[in-house]
Order: sequence, then C-alpha cells, then structure tokens
Amino acid sequence: MKRICCWLLCAVLCLSVAACKKNEDTPENKLFYCYLSADPVSLDPQVASDDAAKMVLESLFEGLVRLNGDGLAEPGVAEKWESDADSTVFTFYLRRDAEWSDGSPVTADDFVFAMQRAVDPQTRSTLASQLFCILNAEEIHAGAMEKEQLGVEALDSYTLRITLAYSYDDFPSQTARSVFFPCSRSFFESTGGKYGMEGSQVLGNGAFALRKKSGWIHNSYLRLVRNEFYAGEHAAVPSGVLFTVKTVADPLAAMEEYKADVIAIGEDDVQQAEESGLAVKSFTDTTWGLCFNTADELFSNVSVRRALMLSLSRNSLYEALPNNCTRADNMIPPETSYMGKSYRSAAGSCALPQTDLAAARQALSQALVDLGRNKLPAVTVLCRDDEETKIAVNTMLGEWRSALGYYFNLEAVSQETLEKRVAAGTYQLALVPVRAGEDGPQSFLSAVCSLAQYRSEEYDALALRLYSDTVAAAKEAETLLLNEAVFYPMYYQNQYYAMANTVTGLVIHPFGGIIDFNGAGKLNPS
Repeated sequence: MKRICCWLLCAVLCLSVAACKKNEDTPENKLFYCYLSADPVSLDPQVASDDAAKMVLESLFEGLVRLNGDGLAEPGVAEKWESDADSTVFTFYLRRDAEWSDGSPVTADDFVFAMQRAVDPQTRSTLASQLFCILNAEEIHAGAMEKEQLGVEALDSYTLRITLAYSYDDFPSQTARSVFFPCSRSFFESTGGKYGMEGSQVLGNGAFALRKKSGWIHNSYLRLVRNEFYAGEHAAVPSGVLFTVKTVADPLAAMEEYKADVIAIGEDDVQQAEESGLAVKSFTDTTWGLCFNTADELFSNVSVRRALMLSLSRNSLYEALPNNCTRADNMIPPETSYMGKSYRSAAGSCALPQTDLAAARQALSQALVDLGRNKLPAVTVLCRDDEETKIAVNTMLGEWRSALGYYFNLEAVSQETLEKRVAAGTYQLALVPVRAGEDGPQSFLSAVCSLAQYRSEEYDALALRLYSDTVAAAKEAETLLLNEAVFYPMYYQNQYYAMANTVTGLVIHPFGGIIDFNGAGKLNPS
C-alpha cells in the first residue's frame, strides 16, 4: 500500500512540474504580427520590386548569403565562399541539406536559372541592373547576347562559380538581394507563366513558407509558417508571421491592441511610443535636399544650377529646419555603411558649397549667355504640402530673390504626388527626400542620379570604380555631384520603428526597411 501511495505521489509531482513548464512563458514559438501597406504585386524574387513583396520574400527565401544586424554577409545557402586575387571570380559552396519547402534539393542550377531569368530581356525585370556587375549581364539584358552566356556556372550540384565584369570585393553581400534568390526551374515551368502570383505558385527555400491552405488572401493577409524542410543556421524561432494588408492610420494604437509586434512610426509618435514603454529603433538614412532636374531645358545648364546653389545661405536654411530633423553636413546620410563599417567614418567629411554671391551672379550671367537669353524663364520649385517644408522652400525663394533678383514659384503637392512627379522627371527642381533602397554609398548615389536624371562621362567612370575602390570613389562621386550642383543636401531625417519591449532577436535593415523575423522571440504581455 505504501509503495502504491509513493508511486501516486511521484506521478502527481511529475504532472505538477510538467504543468509548470507548460505554463512558463518563453520567447520561442510565438506568432508575429506585422502590417503591409499594400498587397505584394508578385512574390517572384527576380521581378518583385515593391516594398511589401521584398518584406515577405525576406522570410520565404534564402540567398547565397544573408546580412546580419551589422550588414555583414554570413552563410545562407552557401556555407562558404572564396574569390580569386582580384575579386572578379567568386566560388560559392552550397549546403547539401538545403531544400525547397516541398522537400526537393536546392542546387547550384537553381541560382544559375534565377540569375539568367533576371537579366533575360523577356522577363522585363526592373531589378536586372543589380546583376550588371556579372560578366555579360548588361549585354544580355540589351539583347546583344544570349542569357546562357551570363558569367554564372554550376560546376556541380553544390558548387557555383560567378565571374564578374570588374573587380568587386563586396560582391557576396550583394547576393543577399532578392533578385539573386534561387528559382527552381522545374517548379517555375510548372506554373504556366503565373510564378509568384498566387500562394500555390510560390516555392521558397527560407525559414518560413506560406501556409498551404489560405496562405495568401490577396489584399487581406499572408500567413507564414515554419518551413519544415529548412535545415540552415537561421531556423525560425517564431511559429509564424501574419502579414496583414492594411494602411494603418494610428500605428501606436495597433501596437497597444497587440495587432502588430513591430511597425513604422512617424517622428511625431516617437515620444508617445517611448512613454508607453515601447522600444524605438531609429535610422538616420534619409537626406532631404534640393534636387535639380538635369534633363530640364533650363537646368541642364550647370551654370544655372550653380548660381542657385551658391546664392543660398545655409545658416538661413537651418533656421527653417523642420522639427525632428538635423542639419545635413554631407550628402550621403550617416547610417550608410560599407562592409559592416560606417562609410562616413571611412571617407571623412565632404565639403558642402559655401555661399558666394559674386560667384553666383557670375554663373547666372554665363548661363544667360550660354542659353541665349536676356533673363531666366519661369521657374517652379516642387515640394511637399506641409507647413514646415513650405517654410523651408519660401526661405530659399527669398534668398534667390535677394541675391539674383528673380521671383520663383512654389508648387506644394502631396508626398505621393511629389514622389511620382520626381520619379517621372516632370519637375524643374524640387525639395525631396532621398533614401536608398539598399545600404551602401553606391545605392544612395545611384538614387540621387536617378531622381536628377544625371549622367556624365566623369560620373560613369567613377561609378565603375565604386565596386573596386568603394570608399575613395564614392567620396569623389559625392564631391562631383556637389560641384555639378546636381543635389544640394539640407537636412537629415530619421526612420523610426516601434516594437514591444518584450521582443528580442528581430532585425530591421535600414534603407529598405526589411524586417528579418527568423531569430525573433517575444514574451506574452503581462
């Protein structure tokens, strides 16, 4: 009888301990909630360029390498890699346990096929230029060569060799971009031209996969679960991620109601978020400045651009500095890094043009001679329709009126219209924010040149050097754009994200705003 009682007592104690462990709150195996402002246009990595798609693709796919929280390349599908002496040939050695979310193996051919698709002109990918560093990529995209001539070769099922068009020591980190993600040739062909358009037409190799049933309900949500076939170093800590497609009017309310674990917030929400006990992450990744449309008939003349730039007083502009912004001392923002280190610290400061009224008036006189005019035609400055921005622009208009004797016009529009007009080139000059889609000085400089529609032989030569002599060439390019009066930096702006203070291991990449949920954990709200 005593023996039976002891057995029962032990059984009760074991059950009690098990119950306590079951009720213990741990960061693992939690569902994470995140909002997308729009439904992904497509989940085809070689084509998708919208922010919503890039956010989801980060969880569904894994490239040759991944970027850690410091922006450094670490093993992804490739467990190691090596390059030749001049960094023009890279060899990647793939994990033999890498599998697609259907259990089939990920091979070197999947990467060859993906990159050939991206540069194939029939694909019409707007991301193709990201692969132009690869041998023959630009020629293939232009239709001058066949896609099979791309400098990408599968030496065997698990060894990939990539030959570049020029030396590029940081090339491995570029393969973390979505356009480099693998694509299963057999699965792609089975979709009948609908690859990436529906949940059933997506096959990933990342730590997460779309839920098989109702994984993607367009314009409503995307439900991700753990990929049971993922065997890499970055296995998912959460049980899944729920992306809700919705424009959030009050991001802090969404956090308080536990409908989001991480969310982008505006500058005006930062103080309230911190007072509410939320953790706030910020990145100084945006430079606001005066952008000249160099394709415009008037502003294609560098003397006109210089006249306007040299007649501005930075002290006056700083007095009109918008709230929560800081004065820009350089063109490329402080958050920009290169190979995991601060670009600005490595390059040093880049001197901004100083006010010189005599030189400004002389440049204007020369411009009128060049243009065969007696006076300047009408000029309109495009800007965002808010009081602080309009004050800043009116300050510039006053400076130009005083220094050059001309009255220019102001046109205030919504942020969306501003971005569309500048991107389309339907403006003369505009006060705009510039934020690169990827980290690195190359991306920021490319964004400036794209908005300003600027090209020159001197800049093109520097652009080639950006990949082999990045820091020095980037500083020279930055100086050139300032001297050519292409973009006049005025102030920096931060991007902010709020998350619960119980969230751990979540990585937010600046510039692209992509969130890596793989290692994220959280405790239940108390």
